[in-house]
Amino acid sequence: MLTTTEREVMKIIYNGCGGKKSCLLSYQDIIQALPEKHKIDETTLKKVLKSLELDDYYEIIESDRKGEKMLCFNLHLKGQSFLRDMTQTKRNIGFRVGLAVAIGMIGLLFAIAKSCV
Repeated sequence: MLTTTEREVMKIIYNGCGGKKSCLLSYQDIIQALPEKHKIDETTLKKVLKSLELDDYYEIIESDRKGEKMLCFNLHLKGQSFLRDMTQTKRNIGFRVGLAVAIGMIGLLFAIAKSCV
């Protein structure tokens, strides 16, 4: 399970690749694209990127372009299916919430029926 910061960073990388298997981004590109409430510094970003790499979402190759550190992301299968996994997770959470509400309503109906008898 990804943390919210890891999820936001992975969304940026996935969108940066735009349906391709690889893309080129800098640390600053990622930091600037993060939502305001998930802003992090470069050292924290490096830790997040490393943890996502260890989770087998992608492979990172670092390079320099005109003095700026660039990161080449090669998405693995887990990284390519990231959007699908997030959609599936939202669907599962919605189903569980709906099931809990339905069970609560059935319990309430039984309690009301029992008190009327």
